[in-house]
Amino acid sequence: MGASFELQVQQAVENPELFRSAVKEGLDIVWFDHLAELFGATAGEFAEVVGIDPRTLTRRRNDGKLTTRESSSLYHLAVLYVHSLDVLGSPEAVRGWLHAPEPDFADMKPFDLLDTAPGIQEVDQLLGRIEHGVF
Repeated sequence: MGASFELQVQQAVENPELFRSAVKEGLDIVWFDHLAELFGATAGEFAEVVGIDPRTLTRRRNDGKLTTRESSSLYHLAVLYVHSLDVLGSPEAVRGWLHAPEPDFADMKPFDLLDTAPGIQEVDQLLGRIEHGVF
């Protein structure tokens, strides 16, 4: 992976109008794999977050593409990742924070909340509070 994929993620988040058609057509499966790595998750853990059954993930790997809905979920997670990176400073810090118990979430790990839109919003709001020193 490396900096080139992180740059692609950054560009996708900063220019959503340019990325909209790629999401509608279905992102390449490598987006799933690379984002799972950025989030410090196994393919199985990340599939749960995105809402992909393991057998379906195998089919997606064979097809090479995700559905529009799955791609949209990945895009929302990419936006959260970029915000996390901006606030926490490094990919290692992001992964560590996502997988550490968080008192604001009753000691749940932020990663465990990412399987729903409200959970993503809660994690994003906490990042905003950290960013502004209100926590």
